[in-house]
Amino acid sequence: MKTTKKTKAQSAAPATIVLKRMPKSDEVLPKQARTLLEVLKAKGGKLTLEELTAAAKGKLKSVQTVPAIFHHYRKPLSKRGLLQVTR
Repeated sequence: MKTTKKTKAQSAAPATIVLKRMPKSDEVLPKQARTLLEVLKAKGGKLTLEELTAAAKGKLKSVQTVPAIFHHYRKPLSKRGLLQVTR
């Protein structure tokens, strides 16, 4: 019987995006980034990227995909303490 070996990416659980806090009203933040945070908040503050993609569909006015937008803002939002990505 032949078995296949799974790679780390195949066996790893999907990353979870956790909302740590919402930005203050006077905190400058791009509209796309703020929209992603609002979607996270509306859905309970904890989603996988796949769930975030489905939830944000139609809420972002862009030719870019939701994952591309998220990956663009991930580091700045994490550094500000607004969200955390866990495995």
